[in-house]
Amino acid sequence: MTCCVELSSTEQKLYLGLITQVSNTMQVREKVIKGELDCTMIRSCLVPSYLVVATAANKACLAKSRGNMKTRSLNTEILFNMSSSSNITDSLNKFGGKRGQGVG
Repeated sequence: MTCCVELSSTEQKLYLGLITQVSNTMQVREKVIKGELDCTMIRSCLVPSYLVVATAANKACLAKSRGNMKTRSLNTEILFNMSSSSNITDSLNKFGGKRGQGVG
């Protein structure tokens, strides 16, 4: 599944894709952490609808445009905005996955 959502408040586009049966999750995760891949890995089992991701991305883009992000990158800001927790580390671990944990 892939789709594109236009974030109306910032006029940016969000591209979403669902990838299944990934056997090298840890290698991909490390590349994301190192900044070699510009994407956000989200545990799909925690996402009831693409609108949840679109809302979090929109909020992250607004925070970036206003200069008031709580995290260091737009990708981690999306994960942070998906969580009800105000703890950045907890949010990243829950939605982005912990070491040794699958993303799906």
